[in-house]
Amino acid sequence: MPGNLLARERLHDQLMLAMQSRFTLLSAPAGAGKTTLLNSWRTNKQAGQKMVWLSLDASDNDVVHFWSYIAIALKQMHGIGDHVLSTLKSSLKPSINAALTQLCEELAAHNENYLLILDDYHFIDEPYIHDTLLQFIEQMPPNIHIIIATRVDPPLPLARLRAHGLMTEIRIADLRFTQTEIAELVARRLTIELSEADLTALETVTEGWVAGLQLVLLSMQDKRDITAFIASLSGTHRFIADYLAEEVLRSQPEAVQDFLLHTAHLKMLCGDLCDAVTGSDDGQRMLEWLERANLFLVALDDERRWYRYHHLFADFLRKQQAQQLADDQPELYTRAAAWCQTAGDSTSAIDYALAAGDFDSVVRLIVAHAEARLSIGEVGTVRRWLAGLPEHVRRDHPILSLYHAWILMNTGQVDRIDAALVAAETALKSESLTLTGTECRIVAGEIAAMRGMMMMVVMQRPSFEFTAQASELLSPDNWLTGLNLFNLGFAYAWRGEIDTARNTLQAATESSLNSNNLYVAAMSIAAHSLFYAYWGDLNMADTVCKQGQADIGPERIKQPVAHLLYAAKAELDRERGYLQSARDLSRTAIQQLTPMENPELVVESHITLARTLYALGDHDIAFETLDKLEAICDSPLVMIWSRIQVNCHRVRLEIKTGDVDRASGRMHTINHYWAQMAHIVADSHIAFHHDYVAFTEIRLLIAQNRYQDALDKLNGYLDMLTSLLGCEPPPSTRIEAGILRTLILHGLEGHSHRVYRVLAEALALAAPQRYVRLFADEDRPLTHLIYHLPARLLTQYDVPRDYIRLLLSSADYRPAEKSHSELFEALSEREIEVLQMVSDGYANQEIAEELHVSISTVKWHLSNIYGKLGVNKRTQAVLRARELELL
Repeated sequence: MPGNLLARERLHDQLMLAMQSRFTLLSAPAGAGKTTLLNSWRTNKQAGQKMVWLSLDASDNDVVHFWSYIAIALKQMHGIGDHVLSTLKSSLKPSINAALTQLCEELAAHNENYLLILDDYHFIDEPYIHDTLLQFIEQMPPNIHIIIATRVDPPLPLARLRAHGLMTEIRIADLRFTQTEIAELVARRLTIELSEADLTALETVTEGWVAGLQLVLLSMQDKRDITAFIASLSGTHRFIADYLAEEVLRSQPEAVQDFLLHTAHLKMLCGDLCDAVTGSDDGQRMLEWLERANLFLVALDDERRWYRYHHLFADFLRKQQAQQLADDQPELYTRAAAWCQTAGDSTSAIDYALAAGDFDSVVRLIVAHAEARLSIGEVGTVRRWLAGLPEHVRRDHPILSLYHAWILMNTGQVDRIDAALVAAETALKSESLTLTGTECRIVAGEIAAMRGMMMMVVMQRPSFEFTAQASELLSPDNWLTGLNLFNLGFAYAWRGEIDTARNTLQAATESSLNSNNLYVAAMSIAAHSLFYAYWGDLNMADTVCKQGQADIGPERIKQPVAHLLYAAKAELDRERGYLQSARDLSRTAIQQLTPMENPELVVESHITLARTLYALGDHDIAFETLDKLEAICDSPLVMIWSRIQVNCHRVRLEIKTGDVDRASGRMHTINHYWAQMAHIVADSHIAFHHDYVAFTEIRLLIAQNRYQDALDKLNGYLDMLTSLLGCEPPPSTRIEAGILRTLILHGLEGHSHRVYRVLAEALALAAPQRYVRLFADEDRPLTHLIYHLPARLLTQYDVPRDYIRLLLSSADYRPAEKSHSELFEALSEREIEVLQMVSDGYANQEIAEELHVSISTVKWHLSNIYGKLGVNKRTQAVLRARELELL
């Protein structure tokens, strides 16, 4: 710290005490001395901590860029953060949650104390950054402290953090200079002494405002009548700042003024950059002189290589530059852009070229760098670049319009994709287009691939027309060839060519991995897994997910890749009964997304989470999760199918809680939506759309005790589906249909032999793949029927007993206590089997034939049953057994 800056001991002590909390909020208006305080504290007091100081600006409003910035600084300065950077750069939708967890683990593993300073945090307005920062603050290890320096309070739950003792605050009232501090500062900066009255007047007019005090002291140096000068000061801080800054600027040597004006537009300054902009070779020397002279220059690193101007002073200098160097400004920005491009800083190069109005260079730079940025998840960065261009420039360049369509697709703005693709197609036909014939073919193929995806997302059906066009035009290594194969895979599945669809999705994964389009790779892996799950092979579905993670590679991702694989794996784990894993994975998937970023997946992940939470007994939170979804579904960006899904699962949970009337009303809403969609998917061999609606309505009929209507509906639906597919429905459909038929027949026939036979058939189909929640989520009476399933049926249908135990355990089934306590001796499995056959109307001879025993053995079993139940007739035995829930 230069010797003539004041060390403010009381604030230094306050900062030292703040280290005992998780983070410090240093919040005060511009010019209050936040950065100066931190600089002086770092020099005088801060010890035993490894520090990372980041100066933020508007270009940091991308969550991947933001956390990469932090990780790079930690790596460069302290050698940690490799794993975090690997995760953040691994895919289009990197796992921020995984990155934060890794960062916490790496920090905790080092026996050092760390200090992270986020200066100028007020530039951050991306909600997801605020959310992830809060997550980091709440889970970070005790050996790191964060200081947030900002002009305005960040949108964090400050009241909660304050109440829990996690936060220390330093505000404008703390930062104001006292009269004693003003006197000490004057003594350091001036050779004259001020009277008590002048000091009081100075405190009054500046209100202890640090920037104002420094400007006043600089201006005082050539004033003879100090008292009169202080008395002349009045107005707002901004007015005083402009007035005093002008005074300071005029008092500098001409060479200094010239340097300040020519570098005013630079967000960050180093000697080489200043030389490139000014055309001189004294940039580093001038920066060091400005720092020594306290001319509002802030060092950004300990090596004194990078600096920035104090914001108030920078604002003033930019105004002066615009007034005095208006004709030169485009050239100054152009020089800065050229230097940044050579230095490999594409973000700053594009920002400066935009400011220069050099749109040709901006287009060239975006075309050169956008694809790489999109591949590591910086959608927000590319979106900001495109937004900085005039609409006609973006519209007239086909590649930019294509990037725009990609961003719209991946941020849920599906209603605008078509317009962006039309713009790309129109630009491709323009006579002024500078692309070669080969480049035009490539762009045309990429447009066709995007149109194919738009058909999937917007129209909810695939298109062979667009996939054929794209296949003809795209090379195997094009970044959207994988997307086109993904579309083609769904098209094959749509018309029932399932094996071809799976092979095509595998090819989509391989193509996307080869072109480093990890987002499409993850899409393809998730869809491939979904197809296996729907067609009844949960084992292969799980294998595909795990293999996909391995294919992406541990060097590029440490967790299941982004939200796509998190969501797919969460649903698989939920069905298999791994509820804690399903809950955590679905929450992680949700954390990766904003509500309007891939809204379809947001819906699916929330549904998985709600179903999982309900199964875990967190019923209120499950309903709250669905409440959030209903709010999301109010957006016009959410497709009809997502609204159907949400309402179907709401109906199922309302039935579970006994709110059948509400469920019935909601079913009318579902039918309204389905009427708008049914014709679109009428010919689809991917029948889960039909399953959702039909099976939800059947469950409602069962809850209303309309068993015959439910049976007719089920039979009619299965007949329709068989006719559509030209074969029997997929195993997942048949299993769920078997469960519903069991419940319907139980309502119509009680504990009939047919009920148990239908249940045994469903269990036999489900057992090899270890379906769990399809059965466990039904609760009683299904679990009761499973518990009393006759042993001979288990043997006949080859249903393992350990699978039965798994289902009962997962459903937390407990037999009614009276079935044991009211019996002197429990019935054996064979006795329950005989009793069940008596209930089904079997005669003794028929029971003997069925069980391959003699009639005397049957009579012996019946005698034992009568004795244990305390009855002496067959009809009494059946009634008593039902009372005890043995049948």
